[in-house]
Amino acid sequence: MGDPFTIAAIATIGAGIAVKTYSANEANDARIQALKKREEQEAIAGKEKSLQRTTNLMKIISTQEAQAGARGVSVSSPSFQAIGEESFNQWAQDERTDSMNQEMAKQGYDSEINGLKTANIANIFGAVTDFGGDIMTPFATKSKQSLLGNLLDTDDEESKKKQQQATKIGL
Repeated sequence: MGDPFTIAAIATIGAGIAVKTYSANEANDARIQALKKREEQEAIAGKEKSLQRTTNLMKIISTQEAQAGARGVSVSSPSFQAIGEESFNQWAQDERTDSMNQEMAKQGYDSEINGLKTANIANIFGAVTDFGGDIMTPFATKSKQSLLGNLLDTDDEESKKKQQQATKIGL
């Protein structure tokens, strides 16, 4: 069994990294849910706007028919048909524009959501890397100190050469 201090230190490092990762992922998940909710709200608003636009088109066409009838113009006449077609074409163009805008907004939300999901995965891999690095740092430092200690403990000529080489390579 290992040294109790070392085991406690490793457990503490692991717990700290786990809490940090969990917190970051929870924050990302909350942001994802908020984005999905906003996307739904905008889709509903878009449908309401489309319904309102369609209702307005029907009112415009009814008004045009009434005016044409009051003037004695047949609703099947080419001039009346042209006026109605112009109103319809404007409605259709507005519908297409809104539809494209909604699709672009949806793609933006989806992209941001996918980025947050990717960040969650990266957080997990980062946590594993941090944990490994944090655990190995004391051992690497201890090994480096041990190596230097062994080099510095002797007084012979060979040891002095090793000390100079260690200094050159940054140990």
